[in-house]
Amino acid sequence: MSTSDVGPVSDAAAFFGLRPAGHHTWELPITAGICSSLRTVFGGSAVAAAAEALERTIGLPLRWATVQFVTFARPPEVLELVVEQLAAEGGITQARLWARTPDADVFHVTAGLGRGAEPDRACWASAPPVLPPDRCPPRPRPRRHAGTIMERVEVRLGVTSDDAPTPGQLASGHGAFWVRVTDLPVSSAALGLIGDLVPSGMRYAVGRRLGGQSLDNSLRVLRLVPTSWYLVEIDVHGVAT
Repeated sequence: MSTSDVGPVSDAAAFFGLRPAGHHTWELPITAGICSSLRTVFGGSAVAAAAEALERTIGLPLRWATVQFVTFARPPEVLELVVEQLAAEGGITQARLWARTPDADVFHVTAGLGRGAEPDRACWASAPPVLPPDRCPPRPRPRRHAGTIMERVEVRLGVTSDDAPTPGQLASGHGAFWVRVTDLPVSSAALGLIGDLVPSGMRYAVGRRLGGQSLDNSLRVLRLVPTSWYLVEIDVHGVAT
């Protein structure tokens, strides 16, 4: 992901409805505003809420997290998020998070948090050659997205020229799109939410509509910078149906 411009500042916990519920424990009420069009909690909302709970509990920025999704959660259920600190060594704190309802485990997170050394910085990734967001067409918003997390996310399909015949499709299995989330600050939580939009962008990378269920999701954070638009690149290694 790369970034451009300067965006709004708000509170990630408030955006997702995350609230403290005791020592190392948080509650996440499942509302339509953090759900997908299937009316189950959106995977990116789960990753984002977990990232925010981990950072607030441990008191350090997130560097890495891997999430395993076990089952679905639906309104009006309330998820209990429990954080456990495992070890703190070499500047990195290892932690785990469990998210559950009274009846089931919903997802698990393994994470590393810490403050990296500042003097040495390098990045070899390059952004795909798409136009700026104001010159890219908006992604159509179906009626099924009304009231869901998708209504709170603005997506513009990455095109390489003003007359690109196939918006969002750069090559077979490869694509890009711009994302903006109003009222959500630049944070690990924001990246967790946006990272789970990649499956929905696969249709623009392969040229046809696809669906699926997330089993896992991983997030690595190098450095956060002020922005309003995020450029998401998709590289599909293979598809089997």
